[in-house]
Amino acid sequence: ESAVSALKQAVLRGRIPEERIDRSVRRILNLKQWSGLDENRIADVEKISDIVEIPGHLELAKEIARRSITVLKNENILPLKINGEKKILAIIVSDADDYRTEIHRPGISSTSERAGDYFINRLRQSSVDPVTARLDPSANAMAIDSMVNLAMKAEVILLPIFSKGRSGSGRFGLPPAIDSAVTRILATNRPSVLVAMGSPYVLRSFPQAGAYVCSYSDAECATEAAAEVLCGISPARGRLPVTIPGLFPYGAGISLPVIALRRDKPESAGFSAARLNGLD
Repeated sequence: ESAVSALKQAVLRGRIPEERIDRSVRRILNLKQWSGLDENRIADVEKISDIVEIPGHLELAKEIARRSITVLKNENILPLKINGEKKILAIIVSDADDYRTEIHRPGISSTSERAGDYFINRLRQSSVDPVTARLDPSANAMAIDSMVNLAMKAEVILLPIFSKGRSGSGRFGLPPAIDSAVTRILATNRPSVLVAMGSPYVLRSFPQAGAYVCSYSDAECATEAAAEVLCGISPARGRLPVTIPGLFPYGAGISLPVIALRRDKPESAGFSAARLNGLD
């Protein structure tokens, strides 16, 4: 009710034109009509498995994720050199002690995985095998000192940041202690890559980083796409859908080329998957 009231007042006071509201309503109604909701509003639960998470939809989700990954800054760090050519340190940064993602891979007993587990898994599948550490609100001074020491020995520091707004919490962004720890790690002046695995606004706190990447999500397809762009398996072609005040305008983005082949997609090397299957 508060949201509806605020929107109504914004229109009445002229902050938002009524025509803007009409455009949004028309778009929503058109989508409902396109999906057939004007004729049938009841979902057949027996058909859900034939529609949800079918291979075609999953592949489409992956392609959308690949096109969305946005590189905002790159001081000649990305794509990462693979096959163990550099000593890479990956510090999983999260705004909660037990941050869980919604990723649930076959063979994993938990219905949700710890932040960063799948991200590191995908890097290793692409022949990038980093030393790993975790930075969350439970990290004490000794643990943070250890991470700083590791950072001083690394040739590249990866900092995937898992942070998102939580409804009703009154809290947004990383806790001050985590901000301070990340700043200390970046102060080692090693080549560093910040990967925003949720809100892109967390990048505002760390202007000294050498590279910025936004995946906007910690979902499975977004995590895969972020790792692919970091390793040069997929091109970077996303553009920022918001403005990050003081850093980047709406529409910002740097393109990066492909420097390695995707093992799961022979077409990326000009091969025919169907003909290779025939050979198999």
